[in-house]
Amino acid sequence: MKHHKISFHKILIILFGFLSILNLINCCFFHFSNIYMTENQILYIYSSLAQVIGALLGLTIAGYSVIDSKIQSIGATDDTITEYTESLRSDCFHSLIYIIIFSVIDIIFCLITLAIYNEDNAFFLLLPFFLTEAILLFLLIMTEVIKFALYLNPTSIKEKSMKEKYIIDNEYSSNKENKNSFSSFITYYNLLEELLKQYACELTCSPQSMHNLHIFDALNILQQNQIINGRAYYLINDLRRYRNALVHSPDIDKSVNTVIYNELKDIYTLIHDIYMFKDNNDIKLQKINKLYDYTNRNHNNELDQRLLSYLKKHPSASLSELSKTFNYTKSGILKKLKLLQESGLIQQQESNGRRKWYVNDTNS
Repeated sequence: MKHHKISFHKILIILFGFLSILNLINCCFFHFSNIYMTENQILYIYSSLAQVIGALLGLTIAGYSVIDSKIQSIGATDDTITEYTESLRSDCFHSLIYIIIFSVIDIIFCLITLAIYNEDNAFFLLLPFFLTEAILLFLLIMTEVIKFALYLNPTSIKEKSMKEKYIIDNEYSSNKENKNSFSSFITYYNLLEELLKQYACELTCSPQSMHNLHIFDALNILQQNQIINGRAYYLINDLRRYRNALVHSPDIDKSVNTVIYNELKDIYTLIHDIYMFKDNNDIKLQKINKLYDYTNRNHNNELDQRLLSYLKKHPSASLSELSKTFNYTKSGILKKLKLLQESGLIQQQESNGRRKWYVNDTNS
Protein backbone atom coordinates (compact mmCIF):
# COMPACT_ATOMS: atom_id res chain seq x y z
CA MET A 1 0.00 0.00 0.00
CA LYS A 2 1.34 3.40 -0.98
CA HIS A 3 1.54 6.15 1.61
CA HIS A 4 3.75 8.60 -0.24
CA LYS A 5 2.10 12.00 -0.56
CA ILE A 6 2.97 15.68 -0.65
CA SER A 7 2.14 17.52 2.55
CA PHE A 8 -0.48 20.25 2.67
CA HIS A 9 2.16 22.88 3.49
CA LYS A 10 4.37 21.89 0.56
CA ILE A 11 1.43 22.14 -1.82
CA LEU A 12 0.73 25.68 -0.58
CA ILE A 13 4.39 26.71 -0.91
CA ILE A 14 4.65 25.26 -4.43
CA LEU A 15 1.44 27.03 -5.46
CA PHE A 16 2.62 30.31 -3.92
CA GLY A 17 6.01 30.00 -5.65
CA PHE A 18 4.33 29.37 -9.01
CA LEU A 19 2.02 32.38 -8.63
CA SER A 20 4.93 34.55 -7.48
CA ILE A 21 6.92 33.67 -10.60
CA LEU A 22 3.92 34.55 -12.79
CA ASN A 23 3.53 37.80 -10.85
CA LEU A 24 7.20 38.70 -11.36
CA ILE A 25 7.03 37.92 -15.10
CA ASN A 26 3.89 40.02 -15.43
CA CYS A 27 5.45 42.97 -13.59
CA CYS A 28 8.66 42.84 -15.66
CA PHE A 29 7.23 42.26 -19.14
CA PHE A 30 3.43 42.54 -19.46
CA HIS A 31 2.35 45.08 -16.79
CA PHE A 32 -1.17 43.62 -16.88
CA SER A 33 -3.57 44.75 -14.15
CA ASN A 34 -7.34 44.80 -13.75
CA ILE A 35 -7.33 46.55 -10.37
CA TYR A 36 -6.55 50.25 -9.99
CA MET A 37 -6.35 51.98 -6.62
CA THR A 38 -5.67 55.53 -5.58
CA GLU A 39 -2.71 56.48 -3.43
CA ASN A 40 -4.90 56.83 -0.33
CA GLN A 41 -6.49 53.42 -0.91
CA ILE A 42 -3.11 51.71 -1.25
CA LEU A 43 -1.62 53.39 1.82
CA TYR A 44 -4.73 52.68 3.92
CA ILE A 45 -5.24 49.07 2.82
CA TYR A 46 -1.63 47.96 3.20
CA SER A 47 -1.03 49.73 6.48
CA SER A 48 -4.23 48.15 7.83
CA LEU A 49 -3.26 44.78 6.37
CA ALA A 50 0.02 44.77 8.30
CA GLN A 51 -1.86 45.54 11.52
CA VAL A 52 -4.48 42.85 10.86
CA ILE A 53 -1.80 40.24 10.22
CA GLY A 54 0.06 41.24 13.38
CA ALA A 55 -3.12 40.98 15.47
CA LEU A 56 -4.06 37.65 13.87
CA LEU A 57 -0.58 36.29 14.56
CA GLY A 58 -0.79 37.33 18.22
CA LEU A 59 -4.19 35.68 18.65
CA THR A 60 -2.99 32.49 16.94
CA ILE A 61 0.07 32.21 19.20
CA ALA A 62 -2.07 32.83 22.31
CA GLY A 63 -4.61 30.26 21.15
CA TYR A 64 -1.87 27.73 20.45
CA SER A 65 -0.50 27.96 24.00
CA VAL A 66 -3.94 27.16 25.42
CA ILE A 67 -4.72 24.43 22.90
CA ASP A 68 -1.34 22.72 23.28
CA SER A 69 -1.74 22.50 27.06
CA LYS A 70 -5.24 21.10 26.67
CA ILE A 71 -4.16 18.41 24.17
CA GLN A 72 -1.21 17.49 26.39
CA SER A 73 -3.48 17.08 29.42
CA ILE A 74 -5.83 14.83 27.40
CA GLY A 75 -2.90 12.58 26.47
CA ALA A 76 -1.69 12.48 30.07
CA THR A 77 -5.02 11.12 31.31
CA ASP A 78 -5.08 8.22 28.81
CA ASP A 79 -1.80 6.64 27.74
CA THR A 80 -3.55 4.71 24.94
CA ILE A 81 -3.94 7.96 22.97
CA THR A 82 -0.63 9.59 23.90
CA GLU A 83 0.84 8.89 20.45
CA TYR A 84 -2.14 10.53 18.77
CA THR A 85 -2.12 13.59 21.02
CA GLU A 86 1.65 14.02 20.49
CA SER A 87 1.13 13.74 16.74
CA LEU A 88 -1.67 16.32 16.93
CA ARG A 89 0.53 18.66 18.98
CA SER A 90 3.26 18.30 16.37
CA ASP A 91 0.81 19.12 13.56
CA CYS A 92 -0.39 22.24 15.40
CA PHE A 93 3.18 23.36 16.11
CA HIS A 94 4.30 22.98 12.49
CA SER A 95 1.21 24.83 11.29
CA LEU A 96 1.97 27.64 13.75
CA ILE A 97 5.56 27.90 12.46
CA TYR A 98 4.31 28.32 8.89
CA ILE A 99 1.81 30.96 10.02
CA ILE A 100 4.57 32.89 11.83
CA ILE A 101 6.97 32.76 8.85
CA PHE A 102 4.33 33.79 6.31
CA SER A 103 3.02 36.54 8.59
CA VAL A 104 6.46 38.09 9.15
CA ILE A 105 7.22 38.01 5.42
CA ASP A 106 3.82 39.55 4.59
CA ILE A 107 4.25 42.35 7.13
CA ILE A 108 7.68 43.10 5.60
CA PHE A 109 6.13 43.19 2.12
CA CYS A 110 3.42 45.58 3.34
CA LEU A 111 6.06 47.88 4.84
CA ILE A 112 8.12 47.75 1.62
CA THR A 113 4.99 48.67 -0.32
CA LEU A 114 4.45 51.73 1.88
CA ALA A 115 8.13 52.65 1.74
CA ILE A 116 8.56 52.59 -2.05
CA TYR A 117 5.24 54.25 -2.90
CA ASN A 118 6.89 57.27 -4.43
CA GLU A 119 7.50 57.76 -8.14
CA ASP A 120 10.93 59.20 -7.36
CA ASN A 121 11.93 55.97 -5.59
CA ALA A 122 14.30 53.75 -7.57
CA PHE A 123 12.25 50.67 -6.65
CA PHE A 124 8.88 52.16 -7.63
CA LEU A 125 8.68 49.85 -10.67
CA LEU A 126 8.54 46.89 -8.29
CA LEU A 127 5.46 48.29 -6.53
CA PRO A 128 2.93 46.14 -8.49
CA PHE A 129 4.93 43.03 -7.57
CA PHE A 130 4.85 43.75 -3.82
CA LEU A 131 1.19 44.79 -3.96
CA THR A 132 0.23 41.42 -5.40
CA GLU A 133 2.65 39.41 -3.24
CA ALA A 134 1.24 40.90 -0.05
CA ILE A 135 -2.28 39.84 -1.03
CA LEU A 136 -1.12 36.35 -2.07
CA LEU A 137 0.68 35.91 1.25
CA PHE A 138 -2.39 37.07 3.16
CA LEU A 139 -4.50 34.44 1.37
CA LEU A 140 -1.81 31.88 2.21
CA ILE A 141 -1.89 32.89 5.88
CA MET A 142 -5.68 32.63 6.03
CA THR A 143 -5.52 29.15 4.49
CA GLU A 144 -2.97 28.09 7.12
CA VAL A 145 -5.11 29.56 9.91
CA ILE A 146 -8.13 27.59 8.67
CA LYS A 147 -6.02 24.44 8.53
CA PHE A 148 -4.79 25.17 12.07
CA ALA A 149 -8.40 25.52 13.24
CA LEU A 150 -9.31 22.18 11.66
CA TYR A 151 -6.79 20.45 13.93
CA LEU A 152 -9.15 21.38 16.78
CA ASN A 153 -11.85 19.13 15.36
CA PRO A 154 -13.11 16.96 18.27
CA THR A 155 -12.72 13.88 16.06
CA SER A 156 -9.05 14.57 15.19
CA ILE A 157 -7.73 11.90 17.58
CA LYS A 158 -10.24 9.33 16.30
CA GLU A 159 -9.30 10.14 12.71
CA LYS A 160 -5.62 9.63 13.52
CA SER A 161 -6.35 6.28 15.14
CA MET A 162 -8.37 5.18 12.10
CA LYS A 163 -5.48 6.17 9.82
CA GLU A 164 -3.04 4.25 12.05
CA LYS A 165 -5.22 1.12 11.89
CA TYR A 166 -5.45 1.41 8.11
CA ILE A 167 -1.64 1.70 7.80
CA ILE A 168 -0.92 -1.25 10.10
CA ASP A 169 -3.58 -3.40 8.40
CA ASN A 170 -1.91 -2.84 5.05
CA GLU A 171 1.57 -3.56 6.40
CA TYR A 172 0.42 -7.09 7.26
CA SER A 173 -0.70 -9.50 4.56
CA SER A 174 -4.13 -10.92 5.28
CA ASN A 175 -7.11 -12.60 3.69
CA LYS A 176 -9.68 -9.81 3.80
CA GLU A 177 -12.53 -12.32 3.72
CA ASN A 178 -11.35 -13.89 6.96
CA LYS A 179 -11.50 -11.39 9.81
CA ASN A 180 -11.55 -11.99 13.55
CA SER A 181 -13.77 -10.38 16.12
CA PHE A 182 -12.89 -7.24 18.02
CA SER A 183 -13.80 -8.71 21.42
CA SER A 184 -11.55 -11.77 20.98
CA PHE A 185 -8.59 -9.61 20.03
CA ILE A 186 -9.07 -7.25 22.98
CA THR A 187 -9.43 -10.20 25.37
CA TYR A 188 -6.17 -11.75 24.20
CA TYR A 189 -4.36 -8.41 24.24
CA ASN A 190 -5.48 -7.67 27.81
CA LEU A 191 -4.27 -11.11 28.88
CA LEU A 192 -0.91 -10.48 27.22
CA GLU A 193 -0.44 -7.04 28.79
CA GLU A 194 -1.43 -8.33 32.23
CA LEU A 195 1.01 -11.24 31.86
CA LEU A 196 3.87 -8.94 30.82
CA LYS A 197 3.32 -6.59 33.74
CA GLN A 198 2.95 -9.40 36.27
CA TYR A 199 6.14 -11.12 35.08
CA ALA A 200 8.06 -7.83 35.09
CA CYS A 201 6.93 -7.03 38.64
CA GLU A 202 8.02 -10.46 39.85
CA LEU A 203 11.44 -10.10 38.19
CA THR A 204 12.10 -6.77 39.88
CA CYS A 205 10.55 -7.81 43.21
CA SER A 206 8.88 -4.44 43.09
CA PRO A 207 6.07 -3.63 45.52
CA GLN A 208 4.62 -1.46 42.80
CA SER A 209 1.27 -2.67 41.59
CA MET A 210 1.43 -4.13 38.12
CA HIS A 211 -1.55 -1.97 37.17
CA ASN A 212 0.60 1.13 37.68
CA LEU A 213 3.42 -0.28 35.55
CA HIS A 214 3.53 1.01 31.98
CA ILE A 215 3.79 -1.62 29.29
CA PHE A 216 7.04 -0.11 27.99
CA ASP A 217 8.58 -0.45 31.45
CA ALA A 218 7.47 -4.09 31.56
CA LEU A 219 8.95 -4.76 28.11
CA ASN A 220 12.24 -3.10 29.08
CA ILE A 221 12.48 -5.23 32.25
CA LEU A 222 11.76 -8.43 30.32
CA GLN A 223 14.29 -7.53 27.63
CA GLN A 224 16.97 -6.68 30.20
CA ASN A 225 16.38 -10.09 31.78
CA GLN A 226 16.62 -11.71 28.31
CA ILE A 227 13.07 -13.07 28.48
CA ILE A 228 12.21 -11.37 25.20
CA ASN A 229 14.48 -10.18 22.38
CA GLY A 230 14.36 -6.98 20.35
CA ARG A 231 12.15 -8.58 17.71
CA ALA A 232 9.59 -9.70 20.30
CA TYR A 233 9.66 -6.21 21.83
CA TYR A 234 8.89 -4.70 18.44
CA LEU A 235 6.10 -7.17 17.62
CA ILE A 236 4.40 -6.57 20.98
CA ASN A 237 4.68 -2.83 20.46
CA ASP A 238 3.04 -3.28 17.04
CA LEU A 239 0.21 -5.17 18.74
CA ARG A 240 -0.12 -2.34 21.27
CA ARG A 241 -0.33 0.25 18.48
CA TYR A 242 -2.93 -1.83 16.64
CA ARG A 243 -4.98 -2.31 19.79
CA ASN A 244 -5.02 1.44 20.52
CA ALA A 245 -5.90 2.28 16.92
CA LEU A 246 -8.66 -0.32 16.92
CA VAL A 247 -10.20 0.90 20.18
CA HIS A 248 -10.19 4.62 19.32
CA SER A 249 -11.06 4.33 15.62
CA PRO A 250 -14.52 5.70 14.71
CA ASP A 251 -14.73 3.05 11.98
CA ILE A 252 -17.90 0.98 12.41
CA ASP A 253 -16.11 -2.09 11.07
CA LYS A 254 -14.11 -3.34 14.07
CA SER A 255 -12.96 -6.54 12.39
CA VAL A 256 -9.37 -7.55 13.15
CA ASN A 257 -6.63 -8.45 10.72
CA THR A 258 -6.25 -12.26 10.82
CA VAL A 259 -2.46 -12.24 10.64
CA ILE A 260 -2.19 -9.79 13.55
CA TYR A 261 -4.75 -11.75 15.58
CA ASN A 262 -2.86 -15.03 15.09
CA GLU A 263 0.42 -13.32 15.94
CA LEU A 264 -1.09 -12.03 19.19
CA LYS A 265 -2.28 -15.51 20.18
CA ASP A 266 1.08 -17.07 19.35
CA ILE A 267 3.11 -14.53 21.31
CA TYR A 268 0.78 -14.75 24.31
CA THR A 269 1.05 -18.55 24.33
CA LEU A 270 4.85 -18.50 24.04
CA ILE A 271 5.35 -15.94 26.82
CA HIS A 272 2.77 -17.70 28.99
CA ASP A 273 4.75 -20.94 28.61
CA ILE A 274 7.93 -19.13 29.70
CA TYR A 275 6.12 -17.73 32.72
CA MET A 276 4.71 -21.11 33.72
CA PHE A 277 8.24 -22.59 33.85
CA LYS A 278 9.96 -19.53 35.31
CA ASP A 279 11.28 -21.57 38.25
CA ASN A 280 12.77 -24.29 36.03
CA ASN A 281 15.78 -22.75 34.29
CA ASP A 282 16.32 -25.55 31.76
CA ILE A 283 12.74 -25.66 30.52
CA LYS A 284 12.46 -21.86 30.73
CA LEU A 285 15.52 -21.49 28.49
CA GLN A 286 13.97 -23.86 25.97
CA LYS A 287 10.76 -21.83 25.96
CA ILE A 288 12.71 -18.57 25.56
CA ASN A 289 14.61 -20.01 22.59
CA LYS A 290 11.28 -21.07 21.11
CA LEU A 291 10.03 -17.47 21.42
CA TYR A 292 13.24 -16.16 19.82
CA ASP A 293 12.90 -18.64 16.94
CA TYR A 294 9.27 -17.64 16.41
CA THR A 295 9.95 -13.90 16.35
CA ASN A 296 12.93 -14.33 14.00
CA ARG A 297 10.99 -16.62 11.64
CA ASN A 298 7.70 -14.76 11.53
CA HIS A 299 8.11 -11.72 9.35
CA ASN A 300 4.46 -10.79 9.01
CA ASN A 301 4.99 -7.04 8.74
CA GLU A 302 6.18 -6.86 5.17
CA LEU A 303 7.33 -3.23 5.28
CA ASP A 304 9.48 -3.79 8.39
CA GLN A 305 11.25 -6.77 6.83
CA ARG A 306 11.86 -5.00 3.54
CA LEU A 307 13.18 -2.00 5.46
CA LEU A 308 15.52 -4.12 7.62
CA SER A 309 16.79 -6.03 4.57
CA TYR A 310 17.44 -2.79 2.71
CA LEU A 311 19.30 -1.24 5.66
CA LYS A 312 21.57 -4.29 5.89
CA LYS A 313 22.73 -3.61 2.33
CA HIS A 314 22.49 0.19 2.45
CA PRO A 315 23.24 1.41 6.01
CA SER A 316 23.91 4.96 4.74
CA ALA A 317 20.52 5.32 3.08
CA SER A 318 18.99 8.74 3.65
CA LEU A 319 15.36 9.41 4.58
CA SER A 320 14.73 10.67 1.03
CA GLU A 321 16.18 7.48 -0.44
CA LEU A 322 14.13 5.26 1.87
CA SER A 323 11.00 7.31 1.18
CA LYS A 324 11.39 6.88 -2.58
CA THR A 325 12.38 3.21 -2.35
CA PHE A 326 9.36 2.20 -0.26
CA ASN A 327 6.98 4.85 -1.60
CA TYR A 328 6.38 6.05 1.95
CA THR A 329 6.38 9.50 3.52
CA LYS A 330 9.57 10.70 5.19
CA SER A 331 7.70 11.13 8.48
CA GLY A 332 6.36 7.56 8.18
CA ILE A 333 9.85 6.15 7.51
CA LEU A 334 11.30 8.18 10.39
CA LYS A 335 8.61 6.82 12.73
CA LYS A 336 9.42 3.27 11.59
CA LEU A 337 13.14 3.79 12.19
CA LYS A 338 12.44 5.22 15.65
CA LEU A 339 10.29 2.21 16.60
CA LEU A 340 12.92 -0.22 15.30
CA GLN A 341 15.62 1.65 17.21
CA GLU A 342 13.61 1.69 20.46
CA SER A 343 13.12 -2.06 20.11
CA GLY A 344 16.86 -2.61 19.71
CA LEU A 345 16.55 -3.98 16.17
CA ILE A 346 18.68 -1.21 14.67
CA GLN A 347 21.10 1.38 15.97
CA GLN A 348 22.05 4.78 14.63
CA GLN A 349 25.63 5.95 14.23
CA GLU A 350 27.19 9.12 12.85
CA SER A 351 30.07 8.72 10.40
CA ASN A 352 31.69 11.66 8.56
CA GLY A 353 28.63 13.77 9.17
CA ARG A 354 26.30 11.12 7.73
CA ARG A 355 23.75 9.07 9.62
CA LYS A 356 24.03 5.28 9.31
CA TRP A 357 21.64 2.56 10.44
CA TYR A 358 22.98 -0.82 11.51
CA VAL A 359 20.73 -3.87 11.93
CA ASN A 360 21.39 -5.66 15.22
CA ASP A 361 21.34 -9.37 15.99
CA THR A 362 17.67 -10.16 16.62
CA ASN A 363 18.56 -12.71 19.33
CA SER A 364 19.70 -9.94 21.66
